[in-house]
Amino acid sequence: MMSLVTAFLGGLLALGPAIAQDRTDYRGIPTEDGFLEVEAATGAVRECKRTVDGYRCAAPSPDKLQSEVERLTRENDELRRRGGPGIGGTSPRIPGTVPSEEDVDRALGVMERFLRRFMNILREERPDRT
Repeated sequence: MMSLVTAFLGGLLALGPAIAQDRTDYRGIPTEDGFLEVEAATGAVRECKRTVDGYRCAAPSPDKLQSEVERLTRENDELRRRGGPGIGGTSPRIPGTVPSEEDVDRALGVMERFLRRFMNILREERPDRT
């Protein structure tokens, strides 16, 4: 009985690292005929295409990879060029820059309205004890 428990625990201990190695973080990037699978830790790329049996993944050709990089670069440039209004109709703010006075006043106005409404709710729930 003791050897059975020992063997079971030994098997679990040996299985742990194997399971941890299989849990790799991948990111899928859609393409016209499937997707690219990018391993987050190493940056390794595999091209996956749909077949009759499911998806088949293999290392992409250098030409295919380069064309996908160029497509994503064009798409990124177009999105940056369009820019347009950000959240709430304001122009997008570049990270790391100081907000404008208008942005600060707008944020403080929202917070002030919130606090006033919140205090009114508290006053309605509990009458003043003074």
